Amino acid sequence: MLHFVTVGLYSCFWFFARARELRTLTGRSLTPWLWFLVPLVAPAQFVAVPRFIKAWDAVGQPHGAGKWSKWIVPVTLAVFLLSVAFPFQEAFADLVRFEAFMLGWLLCWAGLFCAMDARVNSVKRSIPEAGYTGNHRGYAVHEWVLLACGSPVPLILIAVWAFDELGYEYLEGLPAGSDYVDAGGAFRFPIVGNGWRRVEIGKYSDVGAALEIEGPATFMYFLVFEHGRNTSISDVVSMRMDESREATGGVCKESRTFVGDRPVVKSYTECKGRFAFDPSLDTVTVFDVDGRVYELYGRFNPPSRSFDRLAVDFRRIARGFEPL
Repeated sequence: MLHFVTVGLYSCFWFFARARELRTLTGRSLTPWLWFLVPLVAPAQFVAVPRFIKAWDAVGQPHGAGKWSKWIVPVTLAVFLLSVAFPFQEAFADLVRFEAFMLGWLLCWAGLFCAMDARVNSVKRSIPEAGYTGNHRGYAVHEWVLLACGSPVPLILIAVWAFDELGYEYLEGLPAGSDYVDAGGAFRFPIVGNGWRRVEIGKYSDVGAALEIEGPATFMYFLVFEHGRNTSISDVVSMRMDESREATGGVCKESRTFVGDRPVVKSYTECKGRFAFDPSLDTVTVFDVDGRVYELYGRFNPPSRSFDRLAVDFRRIARGFEPL
């Protein structure tokens, strides 16, 4: 449980404590604080984890605790792969949304360390001089502190994931290479890349949008707004620039062109900034037809490692918004 609610932080303390116990039981010259770093330093795990397993086997075998060494390879690989999963997810944020990835990672990580903890406890139970009495007395004081401080993190993740997936209805998948054409005959734009879908109005807006679509990565979506006849292109652009600067400290740049050979002006604006330590991109594509202003507002805030790759498709959608 502690491995789960502390998002893996307790695993560092767990290795430290087990190394101290090994030093006491075997008299080996171990340095416990170095073992604190094992979950954090992936290359070191190929040496540390096998050594850890073999050391506990050596302690338990004389007391009939059985052998754990046959699990050296799968356990070592599991620790390593889970340790390097975060950079991989950030580089390919469109493969799985962050909330779902985080919950899956936490379950796998906590399950792995619970299994390792069960094995170590079985060895300690087999050694009379170890004085192991089990966990029937509950957590120690410092463990209760970790439990209290760490529990909100996974609970918030679960709540966000559940609200995101269940709170709003998924309406329609949008295949790559197609065009989204407004049923009312007002606008269209291309669907570039996989994983786009239309969602219920209100998921990303204050229910004022005419259309909402979301991309494969977290914080990757577009909203279409129909503004009244008293609103100009400049009004919309100015409003979105102010919002972006306030939220992300963005630097904005606007350009205007005609739509093909038609006497219709289209404005395209990009505001680049940072939000939650990652790069962000807000786009605003606006045109005016017969006195009605249509806007495609885009918000894009993926992890840094995937920003440049996913931004190409995102910009193509934003630039492709035009009247029918």
